[in-house]
Amino acid sequence: MTIIEALVDLQEVDGRIRELELELKDLPRRKALETARLSGVSADLQAAKANQEYANQRVKSYEEDAKALKDKALDFVIFGDSITMGWTYPAAHKYSGGKEIWEREFGKLKTANFGVSGDRCEHVLWRATAGGQADGWKAKTIFLMIGINDYLRTDGWQVSAEDYERNLRYMVTNSLALNPNLRIILCEPFRLPVDTNPDFVRRQRSVRAVAEEYNLAFVPFQKLFSDRPASSKAIISCIQRINTPNAPAPIT
Repeated sequence: MTIIEALVDLQEVDGRIRELELELKDLPRRKALETARLSGVSADLQAAKANQEYANQRVKSYEEDAKALKDKALDFVIFGDSITMGWTYPAAHKYSGGKEIWEREFGKLKTANFGVSGDRCEHVLWRATAGGQADGWKAKTIFLMIGINDYLRTDGWQVSAEDYERNLRYMVTNSLALNPNLRIILCEPFRLPVDTNPDFVRRQRSVRAVAEEYNLAFVPFQKLFSDRPASSKAIISCIQRINTPNAPAPIT
């Protein structure tokens, strides 16, 4: 090896030593970044576990609902999201519900509330089929008001207007196939103040269209709440009329 070749090799070694020194100095920063990343991964895993546990608890509650109602004849049941679920909360609850009003107005009737906060159409579909929440009991009437969460989700889970109507139609046809004498009441999703977004209006019209196609009762909640102060009285008056034998159809 010549002196020049030795010097070249020495320069290369020196350069590598400098690179290693820089990497060594950078180790604390890299360690901090990796620790933060792993902390985030750990947080994500904990959140996933919590979500899974919550989902398991919900499935268990559906099974318990079906078991508690097995072989029972009900006057009516209501399926929906948090608006429906709100009737199970007392007024003093942090989400201030209408439990006392419900018990006062409908306490003598045999009813079941299948409202779940945050649910979309596909959730109700699953609960009423594979989830087993509709197994074992019979009802004269089913109220269904679902769709606001299908529309409002902005995290990539929003359900298109076409899929919303498709899901709604499937719920109706599946329910009637199981019980042709079942009375289904389709309730219009609503927003206050009024939402004039064409996409939302299209969804509201879809509910009316499906109701007309299958000759179902339709409750125009947007109109009811827009024409008077938003209160439980509008819903109660509709349910009372619908659940009364030979009562006229809801205002459309």
